[in-house]
Amino acid sequence: MVASVTHPSLEVHPDYELYKKYFPNGGESIFTFDVKRNREEAWKFIDNIEIFSLHANVADVKVLLFIR
Repeated sequence: MVASVTHPSLEVHPDYELYKKYFPNGGESIFTFDVKRNREEAWKFIDNIEIFSLHANVADVKVLLFIR
């Protein structure tokens, strides 16, 4: 269901210059993805996120999404 994944560290990303300015040491956890379906399907995806869990580890941060 995912059409694409983007990250602002890519030179082709429209916010690349802002990314370099505000995240000079990197911001690996910043990404977006596009859902292949229509707007209603995208909202359905968002509405079905059951748990958003942030896990902080030494030198690492992970986010887990559980979808119903």
